[in-house]
Amino acid sequence: TTSNNPDVWVPACKSSRWNALFIVIYVLLGVYFLTNLILAVIYDSFKEQPAKQLAQMDSIRKIILQKAFDLIDTNGLGYLNKEQCISLLDELNKYRSLPKTSREDFELIFAELDRSGDFKVTAEEFADLCNTIAIKFQKEPPPSYLEKYPSFYYSPHCERLKSFVQSHLFEYIVVFVLLMNLIAVIIETTLDIENSSSQKVWQEVEFIFGWIYVVEMALKIFSLGFGAYWMEGQNKFDFVITWTIFIGETLTFAPHQRFLFSQMRWIRYLPP
Repeated sequence: TTSNNPDVWVPACKSSRWNALFIVIYVLLGVYFLTNLILAVIYDSFKEQPAKQLAQMDSIRKIILQKAFDLIDTNGLGYLNKEQCISLLDELNKYRSLPKTSREDFELIFAELDRSGDFKVTAEEFADLCNTIAIKFQKEPPPSYLEKYPSFYYSPHCERLKSFVQSHLFEYIVVFVLLMNLIAVIIETTLDIENSSSQKVWQEVEFIFGWIYVVEMALKIFSLGFGAYWMEGQNKFDFVITWTIFIGETLTFAPHQRFLFSQMRWIRYLPP
């Protein structure tokens, strides 16, 4: 560790200045050269291990896929027909840990990987098929209905509006509105418990917040298109909750429905 080197070097240098030459050579070779050499050998050996493990896993996977292919190929023809592959897809879709593949997507995958075009999948094509169906495909959203009116939808004003809705500033504004609405809900609920007459004023304030959420939802649908908007799970959650809150806030003005729907406002603050 060279921790006691000064105890040895100082007396050696005092006895003879020539000993300093040995000390310098020892430090250069021992500390800098040999230490780096040992570290390089260790790192090189460690770097080879993941590659070996990956090659071993790939070899095992090929063996397993070949066994699976032979198991499905009950007739021993050396290929799988389309019906056998679809039956395999139906079985794989029963497992929750695997990505779901629709029949439409599978048809496209099968047609792409069937290189010979004879509706038969060989063992090599079967391995590619298994690699492909393990991938979760992202579908392209359908075009917005408003694209039928390009002069309006792609006008400079609409483009600026869409850019604003998709910006972080718009998200910050929505979060700020949510916080303000939370404060209003707490105040209105407290006044409702105390049977205060001013509770009706805050009830109207919350009705305004309901309209703000509807406008937010409408702007997102306008900016993204309903198809792209509905593809996001959070947007689905917001869509249902926004309409629930808006209808609930509207019905709170009915005396018999006030308590039931006043509790729905808290749903907005649940995570999607």
